Amino acid sequence: MAEQFYDDLAGVYHFIFKDWDHSIAKQGEVLARVLTAEGVKRSFSILDCTCGIGTQTLALAKSGYKIIASDISGKSIERAKSKAEGRNLKSHFFRLISGIVICFPLPFHVILSIDNALPHLLTDEDCASALSEVYSLLKPEGIFFFHQGLR
Repeated sequence: MAEQFYDDLAGVYHFIFKDWDHSIAKQGEVLARVLTAEGVKRSFSILDCTCGIGTQTLALAKSGYKIIASDISGKSIERAKSKAEGRNLKSHFFRLISGIVICFPLPFHVILSIDNALPHLLTDEDCASALSEVYSLLKPEGIFFFHQGLR
């Protein structure tokens, strides 16, 4: 199960990066450029729907974006919260729990899923369900950014 896998990995996930802090900064620069090019303002609502330990969430919060982050891994969420607090960054983190609806300020201008989430969608039905849920959380003119393996 993906949840247990990422709970087990939460304490050491940053080691996939040569320098996690450098990766946070670099990804923040790249994502800010992409968001700016797409007309996304810092006041827009952004959901990082697969935030893990917070690499992109921390980067965007540091750049001044309003960001809400979620993940299926409770341990990853706790680590991301701790790292945000330690950096005095304002973000809101939620653990996704199947069958429980969390009250987000819907709909979002932007939804992100960056790095290692997509491989866990194993069937066409999984992909269709995930995309349908993303679509239901987006403003009509909203943007969904997904990428596998941004480093």
